Amino acid sequence: MARRKLGRHARHPTENFKLQVQLSLRFVPPMEEHGGGISLIQDFELPFPPSEGLVLTGAAFNQSPSPEGFPLKEVTWDVDRHIFLANIYLIDQGIPFTFIPHEIRSWMDQGWRFGSLEDSYEVEESDDDLDAEEWEANGTDDEWDAEERIVLVQPDLEESPR
Repeated sequence: MARRKLGRHARHPTENFKLQVQLSLRFVPPMEEHGGGISLIQDFELPFPPSEGLVLTGAAFNQSPSPEGFPLKEVTWDVDRHIFLANIYLIDQGIPFTFIPHEIRSWMDQGWRFGSLEDSYEVEESDDDLDAEEWEANGTDDEWDAEERIVLVQPDLEESPR
Protein backbone atom coordinates (compact mmCIF):
# COMPACT_ATOMS: atom_id res chain seq x y z
CA MET A 1 0.00 0.00 0.00
CA ALA A 2 1.50 3.36 -1.05
CA ARG A 3 1.84 6.14 1.50
CA ARG A 4 0.34 9.48 0.54
CA LYS A 5 2.65 12.47 0.81
CA LEU A 6 1.34 15.40 2.80
CA GLY A 7 1.58 18.83 1.22
CA ARG A 8 3.58 21.63 2.81
CA HIS A 9 0.60 22.94 4.77
CA ALA A 10 -1.25 19.67 5.18
CA ARG A 11 -2.05 18.46 8.67
CA HIS A 12 -1.18 14.96 9.73
CA PRO A 13 -4.37 13.07 10.68
CA THR A 14 -3.16 12.53 14.27
CA GLU A 15 -2.02 16.13 14.74
CA ASN A 16 -4.10 18.35 17.03
CA PHE A 17 -5.52 21.73 16.08
CA LYS A 18 -3.89 24.72 17.74
CA LEU A 19 -6.22 27.19 19.40
CA GLN A 20 -5.28 30.50 21.02
CA VAL A 21 -7.97 31.90 23.30
CA GLN A 22 -8.29 35.43 24.60
CA LEU A 23 -10.16 35.67 27.90
CA SER A 24 -11.64 39.15 28.41
CA LEU A 25 -12.34 39.78 32.07
CA ARG A 26 -14.76 42.58 32.87
CA PHE A 27 -15.43 43.53 36.47
CA VAL A 28 -18.65 45.56 36.70
CA PRO A 29 -18.32 48.02 38.34
CA PRO A 30 -15.77 49.66 37.97
CA MET A 31 -15.57 48.58 34.29
CA GLU A 32 -18.30 48.78 31.71
CA GLU A 33 -20.10 45.55 30.82
CA HIS A 34 -19.51 46.12 27.10
CA GLY A 35 -16.13 47.36 26.00
CA GLY A 36 -12.57 46.87 27.08
CA GLY A 37 -11.44 44.72 29.93
CA ILE A 38 -8.44 42.82 31.15
CA SER A 39 -7.14 40.47 28.45
CA LEU A 40 -5.44 37.18 29.16
CA ILE A 41 -4.45 34.52 26.62
CA GLN A 42 -3.70 30.81 26.64
CA ASP A 43 -2.87 28.25 23.97
CA PHE A 44 -4.67 24.91 23.68
CA GLU A 45 -4.64 21.90 21.39
CA LEU A 46 -7.85 20.20 20.32
CA PRO A 47 -8.33 16.89 18.48
CA PHE A 48 -10.89 18.60 16.21
CA PRO A 49 -11.34 22.09 14.74
CA PRO A 50 -13.11 24.45 17.16
CA SER A 51 -16.32 26.19 16.19
CA GLU A 52 -18.38 29.13 17.37
CA GLY A 53 -20.22 28.25 20.58
CA LEU A 54 -18.03 25.29 21.52
CA VAL A 55 -17.88 25.28 25.33
CA LEU A 56 -14.47 24.65 26.88
CA THR A 57 -14.01 23.39 30.42
CA GLY A 58 -11.15 21.92 32.41
CA ALA A 59 -8.41 23.00 34.81
CA ALA A 60 -7.66 26.14 32.78
CA PHE A 61 -11.24 27.34 33.34
CA ASN A 62 -12.36 25.94 36.68
CA GLN A 63 -10.41 25.68 39.93
CA SER A 64 -12.41 22.61 40.88
CA PRO A 65 -13.71 19.94 38.46
CA SER A 66 -16.93 21.09 36.84
CA PRO A 67 -18.86 20.46 33.63
CA GLU A 68 -19.57 24.20 33.38
CA GLY A 69 -17.46 25.94 30.82
CA PHE A 70 -17.03 28.97 28.61
CA PRO A 71 -18.39 29.28 25.04
CA LEU A 72 -16.00 30.30 22.26
CA LYS A 73 -16.89 33.47 20.36
CA GLU A 74 -15.51 34.96 17.12
CA VAL A 75 -13.66 31.78 16.08
CA THR A 76 -11.15 32.58 13.32
CA TRP A 77 -8.66 30.49 11.36
CA ASP A 78 -5.33 32.24 10.74
CA VAL A 79 -4.16 30.83 7.40
CA ASP A 80 -0.60 32.16 7.78
CA ARG A 81 0.03 31.02 11.35
CA HIS A 82 -2.00 27.78 11.09
CA ILE A 83 -3.87 28.44 14.31
CA PHE A 84 -7.47 29.00 15.39
CA LEU A 85 -8.20 32.15 17.38
CA ALA A 86 -11.20 32.68 19.64
CA ASN A 87 -12.53 34.89 22.41
CA ILE A 88 -14.16 34.09 25.72
CA TYR A 89 -15.87 36.73 27.84
CA LEU A 90 -16.35 36.72 31.59
CA ILE A 91 -18.40 39.50 33.13
CA ASP A 92 -18.08 39.44 36.92
CA GLN A 93 -20.64 41.71 38.54
CA GLY A 94 -20.41 42.99 42.05
CA ILE A 95 -17.00 41.63 43.04
CA PRO A 96 -15.41 43.96 45.62
CA PHE A 97 -12.78 46.19 44.03
CA THR A 98 -10.06 44.90 46.35
CA PHE A 99 -10.65 41.29 45.19
CA ILE A 100 -9.98 42.03 41.49
CA PRO A 101 -6.18 41.51 41.68
CA HIS A 102 -6.74 38.17 43.46
CA GLU A 103 -9.21 37.11 40.75
CA ILE A 104 -6.71 37.97 37.99
CA ARG A 105 -3.95 36.10 39.84
CA SER A 106 -6.16 33.00 40.11
CA TRP A 107 -6.58 32.96 36.30
CA MET A 108 -2.82 33.34 35.86
CA ASP A 109 -2.27 30.44 38.27
CA GLN A 110 -4.39 28.38 35.86
CA GLY A 111 -1.97 29.03 33.00
CA TRP A 112 -3.32 32.28 31.54
CA ARG A 113 -0.94 35.16 30.78
CA PHE A 114 -1.41 38.84 30.06
CA GLY A 115 -1.82 39.56 26.36
CA SER A 116 -4.29 39.65 23.52
CA LEU A 117 -4.79 38.01 20.15
CA GLU A 118 -3.64 41.23 18.49
CA ASP A 119 -0.17 40.97 20.06
CA SER A 120 0.96 38.52 17.35
CA TYR A 121 -0.05 40.97 14.63
CA GLU A 122 1.71 44.11 15.83
CA VAL A 123 3.99 45.50 13.17
CA GLU A 124 7.51 46.15 14.33
CA GLU A 125 8.72 49.70 13.86
CA SER A 126 11.31 49.98 11.13
CA ASP A 127 14.58 51.82 11.60
CA ASP A 128 13.33 54.44 9.13
CA ASP A 129 10.45 55.44 11.39
CA LEU A 130 11.20 58.22 13.84
CA ASP A 131 9.81 58.09 17.33
CA ALA A 132 8.39 61.25 18.94
CA GLU A 133 11.68 62.22 20.63
CA GLU A 134 13.70 61.84 17.42
CA TRP A 135 11.10 63.85 15.49
CA GLU A 136 11.29 66.71 17.98
CA ALA A 137 15.11 66.58 18.00
CA ASN A 138 15.24 66.76 14.20
CA GLY A 139 12.71 69.57 13.99
CA THR A 140 10.57 70.04 10.91
CA ASP A 141 11.77 69.63 7.38
CA ASP A 142 11.22 72.95 5.62
CA GLU A 143 11.37 71.38 2.15
CA TRP A 144 8.72 68.86 3.11
CA ASP A 145 6.53 71.63 4.54
CA ALA A 146 6.89 73.66 1.35
CA GLU A 147 5.91 70.72 -0.84
CA GLU A 148 2.93 69.87 1.32
CA ARG A 149 1.49 73.39 1.45
CA ILE A 150 -1.91 73.59 -0.13
CA VAL A 151 -2.62 76.70 -2.15
CA LEU A 152 -6.23 77.70 -2.04
CA VAL A 153 -7.54 79.61 -5.02
CA GLN A 154 -10.47 81.86 -4.34
CA PRO A 155 -13.29 81.35 -6.84
CA ASP A 156 -14.23 84.31 -8.98
CA LEU A 157 -17.39 85.53 -7.33
CA GLU A 158 -18.33 87.92 -10.14
CA GLU A 159 -21.03 86.58 -12.36
CA SER A 160 -20.07 86.09 -15.93
CA PRO A 161 -22.30 87.73 -18.58
CA ARG A 162 -24.89 85.48 -20.13
